[in-house]
Amino acid sequence: MVQIKICGIRDLETAGFCIEQGVNFLGLVFYPPSKRYIDPIAARDIVRTFRDQVKFVGVFLDSPQEEVNRIAEQVELDYVQLHGKESPEYCRKILRPVIKTFGVGPGFDSTKLALYQQNVLYYLFDNIKGGSGQIFDWTRLKRMTQEVKLTSKKPFFLAGGLTPENVSKAIQETSPMAVDVSSGVETEGRKDPAKIKKFVERVRGWESAVLNGWQTIDPAG
Repeated sequence: MVQIKICGIRDLETAGFCIEQGVNFLGLVFYPPSKRYIDPIAARDIVRTFRDQVKFVGVFLDSPQEEVNRIAEQVELDYVQLHGKESPEYCRKILRPVIKTFGVGPGFDSTKLALYQQNVLYYLFDNIKGGSGQIFDWTRLKRMTQEVKLTSKKPFFLAGGLTPENVSKAIQETSPMAVDVSSGVETEGRKDPAKIKKFVERVRGWESAVLNGWQTIDPAG
């Protein structure tokens, strides 16, 4: 089953709705310049309310290691997602399981994934301009994951411009462990329940098509 992460959660109502739809991960952004930033105290309230129903991921970008570990402990996060230029050594010092983001674009050196192999639990592949809401060349990712040495392979999250309209095709092209969406399920900067519901339906619809052996899968669901 392809898992689903909705990122940029900022309130209890949206978190609860996502869980009702069967979302597996909720992302909480702790990067103050982001419009989706959430205060750690408010984030802790959300986590404690839904503690046993979903996994929580804290998103950070080039923050001091001590700050990341402090917030992760305070909020009781399940995972830490590092979205900046954090080194393998930096990742090693994070006390929660790490999801490390890599921007895929021209010139991306897939061999550097091996450097992170021992220090992160999952990779996350995004547009080279992470957080832009733009897709990238999925065929590039497919080629890259085929070329990477077996020892460097890990289950990965796919992000970057995913929407209810393109998520089925994205899964078909890249075979991720999980898909990660934020702006693709928003309307005027706010999470849109109808889009969240449709996104989940498209992912589960793709799975049903595969399980039933349908030869033709409509990328639009």
